[in-house]
Amino acid sequence: MLPILQIGPLALPTYPLGLLLAFWAALEVAGRLAQRRGLDGDHLYNAGLLGGLALVVVGRLAHVVAFWPAYRLQPAEIVGLNAQAFLWGPGAVAGAVVAAWYMGRRKLPWPAVADAVAAGALAGLIVAHAAALVAGAEVGAAADLPWAVNLWGVRRHPVQLYAALGEAIALAAVLWAVRRGARPGRPAWIALLGWGAITWLVEPFRAESATIVGGLRAAQIAGWVAMLVALWRLRPADGRLGLRLVAVLVMAGAAAWFLWPQEQPPLRAAVRLALPAADASGFARAEGPRPLVFPADHGPHEAYQTEWWYYTGNLVAETGERFGYQLTFFRRAMTPSEDRAPDGRPSGWRTGQVYMAHFAITDVAGRIHHSFERFGRGAAGLAGAQAEPFRVWLEDWEVAGPTIGRARLRAAARDGERELALDLALHDLKGPVLQGERGYSRKGPEPGNASYYYSLPRIETAGTLSARGKTWAVTGLSWMDHEFSTSALGPELAGWDWFSLQLDDGTEVMLYALRRVDGGRDPFSSGTLIAADGSTRVLAPDEFAIQATGEWRSPRTGGRYPAGWVVTVSAADLRLVVTPRLADQEMRTSLPYWEGAVAVEGTRGGRPLRGEGYVELTGYAQSLQGQF
Repeated sequence: MLPILQIGPLALPTYPLGLLLAFWAALEVAGRLAQRRGLDGDHLYNAGLLGGLALVVVGRLAHVVAFWPAYRLQPAEIVGLNAQAFLWGPGAVAGAVVAAWYMGRRKLPWPAVADAVAAGALAGLIVAHAAALVAGAEVGAAADLPWAVNLWGVRRHPVQLYAALGEAIALAAVLWAVRRGARPGRPAWIALLGWGAITWLVEPFRAESATIVGGLRAAQIAGWVAMLVALWRLRPADGRLGLRLVAVLVMAGAAAWFLWPQEQPPLRAAVRLALPAADASGFARAEGPRPLVFPADHGPHEAYQTEWWYYTGNLVAETGERFGYQLTFFRRAMTPSEDRAPDGRPSGWRTGQVYMAHFAITDVAGRIHHSFERFGRGAAGLAGAQAEPFRVWLEDWEVAGPTIGRARLRAAARDGERELALDLALHDLKGPVLQGERGYSRKGPEPGNASYYYSLPRIETAGTLSARGKTWAVTGLSWMDHEFSTSALGPELAGWDWFSLQLDDGTEVMLYALRRVDGGRDPFSSGTLIAADGSTRVLAPDEFAIQATGEWRSPRTGGRYPAGWVVTVSAADLRLVVTPRLADQEMRTSLPYWEGAVAVEGTRGGRPLRGEGYVELTGYAQSLQGQF
């Protein structure tokens, strides 16, 4: 793959250059075919240029209107060169309207124009898909085939090549029809038929493509409709053959609808962390502030039902490549009884504690997110936690050291042919920061709808990271959360949006917005401003705002997650634009959620700020109502 073309000191993005070349190819082919049809090719060139200009201008303006809060903070980005800052739907409509208006003013015959435009569009798509193959801009599903391509360390279907070959065949059919003297307009319908067939056949081999029902993709339905319309328009004069072909296509589509391999839901683990509310009886509950004593409270609290140690961080390699990581250990008590054998003696094998761990790496340059999940019993050394010396582990995934502030984090996993590994030294720079009311974090109005919660918000991190068959020396910052509770969330809550942001002025921001089942924000949402000296200020719900600036839909779970935010903290005159480093950072675990690395830009009192952090989004793919 060649995402960047280096020419001396210039580093040019390959894919945008390829798209410009594709636009030129489309104009060139359309203009030549227009001349063959007896039209003035310059009119097609002019219409295409005006339409392209309208596409870019309206696409950017639509994006500015949709995400105005972000642009208000960074107005220079209105004319920025970010190729992703466009809404192509409104832009395409505007481009088509402007091009049609121009050709209408020139009184060009529409059937002949349609033939030229269809041929040009196919030529442009061929070049665009070739550029995507070179740049690795489209991702095929994993495949173990002789012709699979290695994309970011994974062998995949070359969907770009599949599409380009199909479009080349369709273009050849269009040009053949023109040479055979087909009446104006007919080659355009042939092009639509070809596009529909290509989309129907190629779409299932893409790694990320939105589904509608089962395994059928939204684009496949569009391709199927295009084939129906084109076959009807291409039917012979008596209509019999056309009707038969349409009937065959309808039956084939119906069969595919019911027989296409169904998309499987994420694996549901045999051991669930979520238990019915009645099972919480006998456990201690967080009913008010209590002193947190360290190092004892770094360890497990088995009197409470649920507990987690959450490590996230942003890392950068010596080569400049960026990564994010997550390593989380969850403890869930199945029973409040002690670990004793039937004869009453303590047992190292019998346990009511179940551990789950999640490990993830976000490879920003590789444009891929890897996630893994493990379960283990809290017995026989398989999994567990201890305060002094500090250690939390599940098999060979662990964080351990003489203290929690000086520890070593290690995890490794294999995803097919991909070997992922972390080996990091962690050095806490601030000490424990108590969240909420001296570590007591309320999540609802009922007694016990709360947790005990503290953080290590700024951990100096250095070590090695392995991915894509390489190992990098990396440095960066990590964040650790430790929380324990019993039934912290009330039944009216569906999930939460959690932010941990580390700013370059030495301060940090933690926010969580609790989402109700009806979609509203719960009044027990809260946050903490952490100063450079470690002092804190608890934020009330009306002292901060979180506004989503985009959306990403998971092709696996169908969950619709916010993707990009403007965070405003009125108490500190703080305005931050938070951007995911990668759109797809969904955890492919028994309970799917989004947990990902983010970049931060903004201002405090008018002074510019930068930073990074992590965001967690739960309850979008599957509600957490009654789960915690």
